[in-house]
Amino acid sequence: MYDVYGLGNALVDMEYRVDDSFLRTHGIPKGHMTLVDEARLEALVAALADYQPERMSGGSAANSMIAVQGFGGRAFYSCRLADDAVGGYFLRDLSDAGIATNGNASSPPRQQEGQSGQCLVLVTPDAERSMNTFLGISTQLGTAEIDQQALEQARFFYAEGYLSSSPDSLAAAIACRELAEGAGVKTAISLSDPSMVELFRDNLVKILGNGVDHLFCNEEEALTWAGTDRLDIAVRELKDIGRELNVTLGRRGSLVVTAHAQTPVPGYEVKAVDSNGAGDMYAGACLYGWCAGMEPAQAAAFGNFAAATLVQTYGARLRRLDAYAETLKAFKVGPASAGLWPWRTDRSHSRRRKPQPRRRRRHAGRPRTRDGSRPPAWRTRSRYAERRTATPPDHPGVAGPSAPRRGAGPWRSPHPETRHDRHPDAGSRT
Repeated sequence: MYDVYGLGNALVDMEYRVDDSFLRTHGIPKGHMTLVDEARLEALVAALADYQPERMSGGSAANSMIAVQGFGGRAFYSCRLADDAVGGYFLRDLSDAGIATNGNASSPPRQQEGQSGQCLVLVTPDAERSMNTFLGISTQLGTAEIDQQALEQARFFYAEGYLSSSPDSLAAAIACRELAEGAGVKTAISLSDPSMVELFRDNLVKILGNGVDHLFCNEEEALTWAGTDRLDIAVRELKDIGRELNVTLGRRGSLVVTAHAQTPVPGYEVKAVDSNGAGDMYAGACLYGWCAGMEPAQAAAFGNFAAATLVQTYGARLRRLDAYAETLKAFKVGPASAGLWPWRTDRSHSRRRKPQPRRRRRHAGRPRTRDGSRPPAWRTRSRYAERRTATPPDHPGVAGPSAPRRGAGPWRSPHPETRHDRHPDAGSRT
């Protein structure tokens, strides 16, 4: 029995560290995934000849399955590879991690000759990753690569949104979801990238069907899906598709939306050097957490912790398999033991206004009249003195201030010949 059955592209990541000028020179959209053909791939590789790459097996769903396996779960991965050096490296890497794969993953191509997929990951100094993906023979991933027995024995089925870019892989994703629903296996789908939402939205709708148990996306993908700049509107639309929704928010953490609650889960303050694979790590940690009996918010907290651990190093996944177990142990002990502290959600990272000196209120203690105007100062009681001036000091017939006691009614002069009531113009009374 498997904890998670994964379906996705089989790619080998070639990661380069470049600056923004390289992206501008070669017209590469920063922070996004771009599908390229073989000619474009070879041109970019030639332009990167002076850079030293780091090679690692990848693919979005494959990274998540390696995380599930590393944390202590059991994962199965269905994919499509060519019988070449790149494909052999990918299969050996998954086998060394203990992940089972479909037996025909690297069988000869059914339609035409091809090569295994590769992804050029360009990381800029601000830790942003820009991907140029050549799917190669992964576009031929179809229903023949589905291991139905393994799928029906799994607890979760997980697929990446990148499968929406190819007719064959689209059919495989739809078939797997339908088989999982028929066997009572929980379904989880990731939108994967804003470019998939923009270019292949209709295909994503087909993969999602009438809704899935769990839906993963980041903030940009959610906003792109709903066509809005307000996350609350995007969440209302997406929660109708996923019965449980996990929206990653970068360093701010993530948002967990269930049928009865919407819970923000804070992230961690770290110095990120490479954001490549952070979403894949988050999904793998959540999948493992659900299999281990964690509540949705706790699984999301583990996902935040695992992603924060990953972005401090280069690469789409951790270098050693036992590093995943160490990450899980550190989370159980407490994030502080690993030097990670929760992101302060009350912190404002925008430009703050300089503190202004307190200004004395001109009209403090001076009530308004019925028409909203302020009465003259001589007709009001001071905030700090009990005495008041009943008439203007220069008014004839009144020598100075008086101090009637509170509640004594209108002031009356002790001199009958100059006594005034309420107002100095009221006249004298004898």
